[in-house]
Amino acid sequence: MFFSRFKQEKDETKLSISSISYDTASTTAIQATVQYEWSTDKAGNLKELEQKVTTDAQTIEAHYRAKKNSTTIERKPANKTKDKDDNPESKETLSGLRILKKR
Repeated sequence: MFFSRFKQEKDETKLSISSISYDTASTTAIQATVQYEWSTDKAGNLKELEQKVTTDAQTIEAHYRAKKNSTTIERKPANKTKDKDDNPESKETLSGLRILKKR
């Protein structure tokens, strides 16, 4: 995976992914943005984690709240009129901390 970090702050990182390759297979060009933003308490424990992945096809956001010990994941098509049937919106809340990753 090739990416360029384009923003780094104390509690936020944004990455732009430009291509992905698997073993010796050719590189596939993609456009995606991955963003993480978090907050901690005075002891350094995670309080909140916001994750957002944006591609040409969809946006996926995950919101973790330590007080509730749950992560809410929302999926939205990039073009609501074009992709609504193939890529419908969804929202689900799961227990614990969930990290967005490729299935």
